[in-house]
Amino acid sequence: MKKGFGLGGVLIVVGIIVLAGVGYYYTENQKIGGEHDIVEGRKNYTEPLMECVDCIEGETWNNKECCTSDFESECLKKNGLVRLSDLHPAFTTLKGCFQKAPDVGKECASESDCLSSVCDLESAITSNKCALIEKNLTGDKNQFGGEEFFTATYSCQTTKPGECLGTRRDKMNPGGVLHSYKMEGDTLIETVESGPIF
Repeated sequence: MKKGFGLGGVLIVVGIIVLAGVGYYYTENQKIGGEHDIVEGRKNYTEPLMECVDCIEGETWNNKECCTSDFESECLKKNGLVRLSDLHPAFTTLKGCFQKAPDVGKECASESDCLSSVCDLESAITSNKCALIEKNLTGDKNQFGGEEFFTATYSCQTTKPGECLGTRRDKMNPGGVLHSYKMEGDTLIETVESGPIF
């Protein structure tokens, strides 16, 4: 006569299922938590620690605080970098204090260091590390300066990054023109287009 599985066997199976479920739950939560930490870490480098505007006769913009003479020194105390945003056609400039890029010491395509959190890709072109493949005009022009908008593609002798992680650069916006560079592998893309009007 064969003996049945019995109560002890049932309890063992139930215990194994419970343990497997707990293990799966813990693993997935660790994964989600890790992804969340990465996203939050990047967010720390793209959102300002503090910001202000250069007020004229006490007039501010979007209810931002007026800049004080010690804004830069306070930013430095936070181990930050000051970045400017030209608010054209508004009357003022927005100053933001951002954390330095976390990949300090990593070399840009232009051979500059990520400490500045800006890789100067224009110098990668002028130093002949990147050669022009094609330049396509979009047909649009800067309404103020008459500059033609275009997208240019360059082949580079390097695959080093065109931007440091969490990069912030000064946003100059004369007449709503945005001139940008980015690396895609060993290809560099230069774009001149209509920029955002703040």
